[in-house]
Amino acid sequence: EQIRAGTEEAVAEYDAYLRQMESEIGRTQRRIRDLDGEVQELQNRLTTKQRDLQSWQDLVDRRLGGV
Repeated sequence: EQIRAGTEEAVAEYDAYLRQMESEIGRTQRRIRDLDGEVQELQNRLTTKQRDLQSWQDLVDRRLGGV
């Protein structure tokens, strides 16, 4: 009877641990998705800035080429 009670307690602790780990995995996966979105947004902003910079560079080159 004591062994059975100890086993049931160990199983209950293991189940609680598994639930905790599954919850942590879920939080981590949500955070990764959020960060992926932020990275994509930053990449898009960088691409826009690079295009803007290239446009300015082209303008400067045309103006200097006409001097």
